[in-house]
Amino acid sequence: MPELNITINKTNYQLNCDEGQEQQLQEMAQKLNDRVSALAQALPHATQSWLLVTTGILLLDEIKDLNHKLQDEQENQQHVTYDDFLHQIDKRLDNIITLLAAEDDNTTENKPII
Repeated sequence: MPELNITINKTNYQLNCDEGQEQQLQEMAQKLNDRVSALAQALPHATQSWLLVTTGILLLDEIKDLNHKLQDEQENQQHVTYDDFLHQIDKRLDNIITLLAAEDDNTTENKPII
């Protein structure tokens, strides 16, 4: 199991990962470092623990927002699909009614009047 040294806000950490995941872990660590460092610049007296916890909470909030957006898009897509389906049924019913009315007109014309 590979061991990586990563740096978050000038503090080194050793992490293990599965074989082949080293690049992905390095990229995620760099993104986390960027966020923590930006927060540290805005709040220079904050402790490392506070910065990490706050960054984690901010990331979870972003994930929650993205999940809501995805869920809204999926619901909108379902509504569009449902509305399209109802529209297609409505058109088919109109065609059937038109055909039945035309058939009824044809049979009425051929019936003898008593």
